[in-house]
Amino acid sequence: MTTWGWILLAILIIILIIFIIIWWIFYNRKQEMIFNIFKRLEVENQEYLNNKYLKNPLETVDVKLKLNPNEHAYSDEIINVYLTKKQKQNKLSSKYFIPFEKGLNVGYGNGKKSIENNLIPFQLGHLVITNQRLLIINEDITTTWDLNLIKNLELSIFQIKNKIKQGIYLFMEDKCYIMIIDNLDLAYLIYRMWKNNGH
Repeated sequence: MTTWGWILLAILIIILIIFIIIWWIFYNRKQEMIFNIFKRLEVENQEYLNNKYLKNPLETVDVKLKLNPNEHAYSDEIINVYLTKKQKQNKLSSKYFIPFEKGLNVGYGNGKKSIENNLIPFQLGHLVITNQRLLIINEDITTTWDLNLIKNLELSIFQIKNKIKQGIYLFMEDKCYIMIIDNLDLAYLIYRMWKNNGH
């Protein structure tokens, strides 16, 4: 190889090293940001548990669907739901989570790793929460989950289309759903209904 060839090779190697360094810096900053958001969610969860959980009175709402005997609806909110293949059968919690004895656990993936792969859009619609079921309703389909089928719930954060979203894991039998929920009132309403069903 000529002298100019070696020089060109050295320049390319230097550019590659610089690129790797820049990528590593941005990656670590991004992971640190995600971890900080996760820790903030942990704090918000504890504050909610101390100040609002069980203090907010449950009020029924009118919904345009036929309810079962002794069934009451408590919320009707628009929600986006995803299905993730991340969880294996019988795995009922994240690999990294912070347990709360009387509240929602906070958990996600592998420590600093957010969920951004294997997300499958499942359903966008109105989430109706009753004392017996969760229903997701839109013009095309209604999905119904009996509260007794839920194995576990966790607060978490998710990276969807390069945006950080807050929501909950909804662990069913061998599937794991992600509900994008911005406020803890809705997350804890689901939690209260689930706990009231003997969990």
